[in-house]
Amino acid sequence: MKEKILAYLQTKRAPASVAELVRNVVKVKHANLDTSRRLIESILERDARFHWSHEDGGQVFLVDVDTEPAAEALDQISWGIVHIREWENAEGRRDLATLAAARVQGGLIVDRVFKWMGAGRRQAAGESDLSISEPGIPESDQEALQQFLIFLRGTVWVSFEPKRELALLNRKLEAENLPAQNYRTLGLRALTKKLFPGEAVRTDEEAAVCLGMGWSEAGTPEMRLRLAVESFFQILDLTGDLGITKLTDLCHFQDHQAEPIDWSRFQFDEAFLAAIPRRPGMYVFSDRVGRVLYVGKAKNLNSRIHSYFQFTGADDEKKRVLRQSMYHIGYEALGSELEALIREAETIKALKPLVNTQMDIVEPPVQGDYRYHRLLVLPALEAGSARLFLLRKDKVVRQITVARDGTNLAPVLRRIKDFFFQETRRKSPPETWKGEIILRWLRKNRDHVSCLSLADKTDWQETVRLLRRYLEELPGHDRVIHR
Repeated sequence: MKEKILAYLQTKRAPASVAELVRNVVKVKHANLDTSRRLIESILERDARFHWSHEDGGQVFLVDVDTEPAAEALDQISWGIVHIREWENAEGRRDLATLAAARVQGGLIVDRVFKWMGAGRRQAAGESDLSISEPGIPESDQEALQQFLIFLRGTVWVSFEPKRELALLNRKLEAENLPAQNYRTLGLRALTKKLFPGEAVRTDEEAAVCLGMGWSEAGTPEMRLRLAVESFFQILDLTGDLGITKLTDLCHFQDHQAEPIDWSRFQFDEAFLAAIPRRPGMYVFSDRVGRVLYVGKAKNLNSRIHSYFQFTGADDEKKRVLRQSMYHIGYEALGSELEALIREAETIKALKPLVNTQMDIVEPPVQGDYRYHRLLVLPALEAGSARLFLLRKDKVVRQITVARDGTNLAPVLRRIKDFFFQETRRKSPPETWKGEIILRWLRKNRDHVSCLSLADKTDWQETVRLLRRYLEELPGHDRVIHR
């Protein structure tokens, strides 16, 4: 049975819950969670090929025998996000104090581990406030290191400065008579500097600021690991916006030394690029005679426009051709990626840029359920405001900016109600391309938004209540209301 579970996980290439393994491999129906957990534990015992996570009701995933990931697509790779803390030992040398790691796959944290070096080191390092502790008899340094290495098998190592941190780990392994380790590595500092050239990025907090994340938590290993994970998720999001979807391309993006740019060829310089806001938006490239070459959208204007002047491994030939022809850059900062998508499409329709029209691809209409009107609550460019996207069942769209504190909300509510429920006569078919953009964006981002379905307009008061709540909670995820 153990080999059947091994084959199942190898085929799936992803973790499996204990309930899933009991149902699909062991073929036991209607087993409760506790029974399923005990059954899988008894089958797997202490086999080092499997790793057991107690989060989310129990997850089992494979520990590969080598450190090279089999998968190349970024969403299929097992990432080992690592935070190592040092301290100065009695001899005045830097030594390991804590080891913290999270195993991430498919955009989810599968498991976490925290290890302490040396008896009483926890108190010496001032970490008595760590909220996650490991029960049982304290481990020796050698045992803790061995468990940490097992946890990281088959992952790509991700940390702030992997070269320095891996050297520190290998020095400790040598002291404990354990073999040195070699991982494929990605550095949060190096990737952040590539996304935002010119930034110093001396600490993980500075990297978080560059990536658009505020950070004021205490400096425990748990919080530092959480910061590293959130930073990496943001980096994957931004590099994905550059077209990077493969591990080889992400490694090339990190390691490639950019060729010198002759800025005298352009109307702009490095200072202009550095001042571009780190917000969603739309940008326009034009040549010396003012002819529009290309219109694009970005989740982060600063990193996206910078990418045209550095190697990314994705669409690099197109960027080289654009660099040869461009002279002027214009941009418009906006509140959200969705607003940028719509503004990009409007601008392409109006200006008919040369490159966009040459590579124009007509996408088929989105197939789906159109029984409900939809109301999206997204960030706005203006401070203290939100942008409402109203999408009717017939795919007609309206956008409204509203104060997040609910000021003067009554007239906005009347406009929303009239738009959704007031019958109107049209002399021509409605324009639906904006609705198609919204539906396509919703399909892609359905896991990152909250949705509520309301049957009819008798639920209007509930809609108003939810709208007020979502306006207050806007700093979190984007919100969607179905009606």
